[in-house]
This record gives sequence, C-alpha cells and structure tokens, in this order.
Amino acid sequence: MPALPTRKLVLSAAFGVALALVPASSAIAQDKDAKTTPPDLATIKTQLDKIQANLNDALFGKENSTNLAEMGLIKRLSDIESQLSKINEALKRIETRLNDPSRSTTSAFGPPPPGVTVGRGYVRVINDYPTEMSMLVNGRVQRVPAGQTVTVDVPPGSFTYELLNAGAVPKSSSVRDGETLTLRIH
Repeated sequence: MPALPTRKLVLSAAFGVALALVPASSAIAQDKDAKTTPPDLATIKTQLDKIQANLNDALFGKENSTNLAEMGLIKRLSDIESQLSKINEALKRIETRLNDPSRSTTSAFGPPPPGVTVGRGYVRVINDYPTEMSMLVNGRVQRVPAGQTVTVDVPPGSFTYELLNAGAVPKSSSVRDGETLTLRIH
C-alpha cells in the first residue's frame, strides 16, 4: 500500500480548518453598533491569534488530550500510518506462511487415512419441468424451481439420488474429484 501523502493531507486539512474558522471570526469582528467603523489593528491581531491557536490545536492537538477529536490531525495520521504498517507486516507473515510449500493446508489433523478421498464432486440438477421439483441427493432435499439449475457439492465417489415424486426409485451414480455430473428433470 503506498504511503499517504501526509504533507498534502495536512495542508488540505489546515486550509479547511482555516476556512471553517474565517466566517466565525468575521462575525466576531462585525459589531451591530460599529457597522461603519472598520476593526482596528489590535482586534484583527486578536482574531488572527485565535485562528492560529485553533489551527495549531487542530493540527498538533491539545496538550495532554485523550479525546480523539482533540489529538490533532498529525498525531491521528501518524497513528493510522502505524496501524497500517502493522497490518501490512501481519499480511506479509500470513502470505509467507501460505506460500511455504513445506506446510500442508489440506487439514489441521494431518493427511486423510488411506482410501479416503479429499475433494469435491458436483451434481448439477436441471429442472426442465414446468413446476418446481425436488431431488434427494445423498439424503438431502434439493428444491429446483421450474427452468432453473441447482449445483450440489458431493464427496468424490458414489452417491445416491432420487426424484421426489410418486413412483420414483433411488438410483446410484459416481463422480470423480472436480467432476460435474448433470441430472436433468423433464
């Protein structure tokens, strides 16, 4: 992840804070009784000092502040960059572990016993019938709307299926790892 353009972000934030404060400071300068008298230099300096103090607080934070809003933009950005750095380090460690060929990711309990296949086969049930139909695949009911297709994961090897309507009988078939077998209801 590229580094944040901190300087540009801080300057943009500072400019935004200054713009937000200017209408408030100009309202202070305008007194209802003194509409015709321009503010004197001392009043302008006081207002600018207040704006500068508010801007410094917004950028650098107030002393001994624990409130997130009072910590200042630079401190908060620094904290965010630190957190992103930690996240990137954790992701690199995870990626290194995942790419390590000496580590198995198939099972936390070791390899499967002999004769047990690990993987998935697929049974695609296509309903060409004009109403919803139900198919029992390995003991689980699969509802298939009219004109729709449903794909069911099954372990590689033999499986049973049965159309759930009057007179249907259970049937068996088999599927290999990664293979898709299609059953069509019509």
